[in-house]
Amino acid sequence: SDTDKETFDAFKVKFKSRYFPDRFKYKAVTDVWGRKQDPTESVDTYYDVHMKLVKLAELTVDVNTSQAFIHGLLPHLKVQVMMQGKTAMTEIVEAARLAELAYASVIEPEHSTTSRKPTELRKRSSYTAELDRDICDETVEEGKII
Repeated sequence: SDTDKETFDAFKVKFKSRYFPDRFKYKAVTDVWGRKQDPTESVDTYYDVHMKLVKLAELTVDVNTSQAFIHGLLPHLKVQVMMQGKTAMTEIVEAARLAELAYASVIEPEHSTTSRKPTELRKRSSYTAELDRDICDETVEEGKII
């Protein structure tokens, strides 16, 4: 009912103001642009953390947050993603995954950005690409708050 929704909305506002003051939101905004992918971190992990920060900062998934994601990628992945000229977050993430997979398949495993083998990355990439399309179509549309 409308009363229940209003009560729950009021609860969410009070909960957020008490446990997530604005300083956390501002820190998250800074982290969206300042965070860099760790050399041992996979693209999937980097993406998950990036999206949590976007949500915490109450930002919209748009060109700016997509560019922030690219900005934080490892240099060899960033170049590959930028050359493709993608603008939608789902396309950028898939391009980064493919670049990670290609990089992992041509270098020795101890220099890889991930501890997973290329075949595992391929499986994960195809699975998460399908999952991401389903989820992103519903909740992370360009220009909408997630």
